[in-house]
Amino acid sequence: MTLNDLDIGQSGYIVKIRGNETFRHRLMEMGFKTNEKVTLLHKAPLNDPLLFQVMGSKVSLRRSEAINIEITTEEELHELENIDIFSTNVKHIITKKSKNIEVALIGNPNSGKTTIFNFASRAHEHVGNYAGVTVDAKTGIIEYRDYKITLVDLPGTYSLQVFSPEEAYVRRYLLQKMPDVIINVIDATNIERNMLLTTQLMELDYPMVIALNMFDELSKKSAILNVDTLSEMLKIPIIPTIGIKNKGIDVLLDAVIDRYESKLTVKSVVHFPLPIENCIDKIENEIAKTNFTKSAISTRFVAIKLLEKDPEFLRLIKRNEYASVKHIVDKCIESIEKQYNQPSEFLFTDIRYGFIKGALKETLTYSRDDSDKGIDKLDRILTHKIWGIPIFLAFLYIMFFSTFYLGGFLQNWMSFGIDWIKIFLSGLLPTSIFKDLLIDGVITGVGSVLVFLPNIVILFLFIAFMEDTGYLSRVAFLMDKLMHRIGLHGKSFIPMIMGFGCNVPAIMSSRILENPSDRKITILINPFFSCNARLAIYVLIINTFFPTSLAYMPFILYLTGVLIAAIVAILFRKFLFAKEASPFVMELPPYRMPTFNAIAKHMWFRASMYLKKIGTIIFIASIAIWFLSHYPMKSDSIKSIENQIANITDTPANATLLDSLQNQLNHERISNSYLAKISTLLEPIFKPLGYDWHIISALITGTVAKELIVSTLSIVLPTKGSIAQILSPPEAAGLLFFALLYCPCIATLSSIKKETGSWWWSIFAAIYPTIIAYGVALLVKSIFTLFF
Repeated sequence: MTLNDLDIGQSGYIVKIRGNETFRHRLMEMGFKTNEKVTLLHKAPLNDPLLFQVMGSKVSLRRSEAINIEITTEEELHELENIDIFSTNVKHIITKKSKNIEVALIGNPNSGKTTIFNFASRAHEHVGNYAGVTVDAKTGIIEYRDYKITLVDLPGTYSLQVFSPEEAYVRRYLLQKMPDVIINVIDATNIERNMLLTTQLMELDYPMVIALNMFDELSKKSAILNVDTLSEMLKIPIIPTIGIKNKGIDVLLDAVIDRYESKLTVKSVVHFPLPIENCIDKIENEIAKTNFTKSAISTRFVAIKLLEKDPEFLRLIKRNEYASVKHIVDKCIESIEKQYNQPSEFLFTDIRYGFIKGALKETLTYSRDDSDKGIDKLDRILTHKIWGIPIFLAFLYIMFFSTFYLGGFLQNWMSFGIDWIKIFLSGLLPTSIFKDLLIDGVITGVGSVLVFLPNIVILFLFIAFMEDTGYLSRVAFLMDKLMHRIGLHGKSFIPMIMGFGCNVPAIMSSRILENPSDRKITILINPFFSCNARLAIYVLIINTFFPTSLAYMPFILYLTGVLIAAIVAILFRKFLFAKEASPFVMELPPYRMPTFNAIAKHMWFRASMYLKKIGTIIFIASIAIWFLSHYPMKSDSIKSIENQIANITDTPANATLLDSLQNQLNHERISNSYLAKISTLLEPIFKPLGYDWHIISALITGTVAKELIVSTLSIVLPTKGSIAQILSPPEAAGLLFFALLYCPCIATLSSIKKETGSWWWSIFAAIYPTIIAYGVALLVKSIFTLFF
């Protein structure tokens, strides 16, 4: 609750004041301090401004100012603590409430923000050595020194200019949420480039602490940085940290609390040349006369953004009420550009870098620098114009071979264990519907997906290695020319490779693309990059029909998905989306050897997500599929078989006959079930592909989650080998490619809606891949028919 929410005559106690430090100090000088009682006396005729009584004085505030003062009312104190508001405990209670700090982690991509966030908050968010790992704000809460600190891990951004959705998100958060303290995470090995963002954050005038991360790597470069001197020059506390080793985190949190408690209140600014400073002052003074911006936002920041021709801020001053501000801004830009013979937006960047170079010249020295020679040699090999792509393809082949071949050994052990559990429970439990549901529904359905956990873990081991070492960014560099030929940016390849793990985070990571059409095309073709959920159907079919092809057939499947995606991207660019030039600007992060702990966390996170999916979606769906495949329980043929079973004496001599009749009964129940009847309606459509209702039902449930294809088949087919009785090898080959390409799962379609802002794109993304899948499957079946 804020002062803006008070009714006339209502009182509250100040908990905290949000906004830039100049604003906070001005209000504190007027009596608006933590624990102080404030009463709303009156509202102006238009409800703005508001008249308050504080410390015996009457003070007027605009609503735009009052909204930044958090309070707790007397009524809330009664409810929360049930005490007399005049007791001495009130101050203690309000002080306790004021010890809730919101801290924003902001920095360049690859600076280690999320690593610091994970260690500080004991969270397990995904980290990687490439841009675009964090695509949304992640929140963690920690208790430290009697404070409740809410850490917000924001997407990586190179500046506060808006060129991509992530950068727009970060700036919107800073201007609207106004965190209590900012932690600016800087990569110590790339200080100069990282500090451009620092200088822009300084203009916001929020309390800030710098985390100089990966400080150990700076010393490996034989560099010496005088941290204290740099901190004094910037007038910002700088804390060396080694995020991956959890070093310096406590000191960093101590500095955050000190800044919040205003123990360090010196204002830090970058001083521009006098003509520019004069223009900034003029614009600030004119802004102060209007209601152009919230008072809690630094007017200096707004003035600089206007002089930099920031489109968002320039759009605001086009309104008639801000004509005076626009007039001054236009005159200042014209004057500055004429004097410095350079566009103003470039001029401010040059001056900031000049400030940074000057500061580092005084504080950073290198004795020698041989650290990059080995990296340069490795880069020359991995990004070689001839050998680079073959090396990458070899890596993919090893990844898929290991996933299917090595994972198969562990998969067999897990399959044996699940079969043993089914046999054990079958002998233990009496015959009942519950027994059938438990064994044939839950254990069979869930177990059929669970056995592929080793394959999933091995796949993510390779993906984690590719991400954490920095090789993924090199692959994007390698593929840029090829991507350009299909109308995309090299950075599009990063979400595509991530699609091999899961399409949902891959689609979200498309936010790293600045160009809207690039982003939309990347989103729409991403489902062609086969996710881990499809592994189960690949393994089942290849092991059953093509066991000798296990070494190379998965590789062909994945490459087919990539090829189809490329063809579709070309068509989209030609017919749906206009071609827009997008420069290739992408950071190649330094190579880093991933730690065992980091790889283990990555693999455990993905494995736990897979297990969670099994324990929720797959579990519930398996029960639903069992019911749909076993009801209605009665029909004439079912009744006839049940009568035959009832009339046969259960003796060893009749065991074979009873087993045969029981199998017939199960077959009749499933064949006459709701699931069979629904799927049979679609049989004419799939007849050219050779799919009966068993396969169709599995494909239908696969739209919920691709793992359910195997779960459904395990429930509706009597044995694991039964699939060989309803499919020929050519039909099975076609099914492989149909499962690869057809409609994405519901989670992926929801992610497409979220990123594109329209359900129409989700509907489109469901229909067009299914049409392509049908055509490709028919073609594959025809080709395989020539050989089988």
